Amino acid sequence: MRRSTVLSLPVPLSWLRFKRSTWMTLESRQVSSFRQFSSSSINGPHPMVPEAEKHTRKLDGKPWKDAASLILVAPNGEDETKTDFLVMKRSKGSTFAPNTLCFPGGVISPADCDRKWINWFLVGTGSHLSEVEFLNPTAPQLNLYDKKPITEFKNPEDLVKWYRERVPLPVALRIAAIRETFEECGILIARPNIAKEARKFVGRKGELGQGYLAGSHVFQDPDQLEEWQRRVRQDPMEFLTLCKELLIRPDLNALVEWSNWLTPNSFGYKRFDTIFYMVAVSQTLPFLNDEYEVATVRWTSADKVLQGANDGKARLIPPQIYELTRLRNTSVQRIQQLMRMRLNMGIERWCPCYIKVNDGIISVFPGDDLYPEDYKIEEFEEIRELNDKTLQQVRTCTKKHHRIEFKSAYEFELVVNVAPRLGQIYVG
Repeated sequence: MRRSTVLSLPVPLSWLRFKRSTWMTLESRQVSSFRQFSSSSINGPHPMVPEAEKHTRKLDGKPWKDAASLILVAPNGEDETKTDFLVMKRSKGSTFAPNTLCFPGGVISPADCDRKWINWFLVGTGSHLSEVEFLNPTAPQLNLYDKKPITEFKNPEDLVKWYRERVPLPVALRIAAIRETFEECGILIARPNIAKEARKFVGRKGELGQGYLAGSHVFQDPDQLEEWQRRVRQDPMEFLTLCKELLIRPDLNALVEWSNWLTPNSFGYKRFDTIFYMVAVSQTLPFLNDEYEVATVRWTSADKVLQGANDGKARLIPPQIYELTRLRNTSVQRIQQLMRMRLNMGIERWCPCYIKVNDGIISVFPGDDLYPEDYKIEEFEEIRELNDKTLQQVRTCTKKHHRIEFKSAYEFELVVNVAPRLGQIYVG
């Protein structure tokens, strides 16, 4: 764990001010590299330079979209004590964070919530999706999963019927993450949908998933794989068609809730409440990137990704920096132990707050002395700033650190000295 020199007093809250301009007008030479990626040659702003959009788009009463992502891990081929991660580079035409390295995933679709999934899982498992549980019910639950009916049911039987006729969000978001991973990378996390495999469906009420090694379906014909990727991209409902044709089902219980990141409120309408699911496989799986959305896909170590970012060869945004940094020296076996811990201890949502300082930018997370008590995640606000303070001055004048410090888009450091919450590890 990295620790920093601190003084006894935290930074005065009076230092915090609201910035009345976008990142594009920063004059500090040290942060000028944040501006360069907003040129027309990149076809979109740098991921750490949000466009200031004051008019938020409400979706189901929330100014963000629900999304899901997979952190897919496998033993390193050369050293089993190390872990390889599946990472992809977004195409330059992506509407969010173009040209960045990230984990596969995307926005939930109505197709992921279609009740036809209920019937398909009944065929192979004998279990109704409305009865499945993943996180321990006594653990902190996610706001992302809290979807209650708009209609008030006077008859309790009508309420039970309502729940039984819908795919629960913990299931739908898992389907979304698996579908998006297939669409973008050609990797299909699934198991045969037959009775003898029903024991692998351990999400039935009163039982919890164990973070076991995930099943997968590998296409032998690359042309067939590419065709199905195209069909699923054009119509997400085709993912269920694919599962029925191959007699498989998404391996829901191989996915374990790992972290929940909400895009900062300074990003305006391009915001996502994203659940990151951890998935372990026995070996690296073959992939085929969808050139429509993805430039490249690869299995690689956290060290190589982070070093590539520091060398200016790749760009990362805070969730990827955070997760890769804290898992860079962790084996898949250890990750599986942490997955089982997560099932029982739950997770919490983090909404970073961006603060501009004289020589860089700080992405601040809950638990940090700088994380504002008045931070209203549902309301747009312009980026906050600390007047005439450097990264080092802010660090030495604060006691509790839970942040990423950016000197430029490629020069950053995760700084953490707070006690872990809910069994999370912070720096591996």
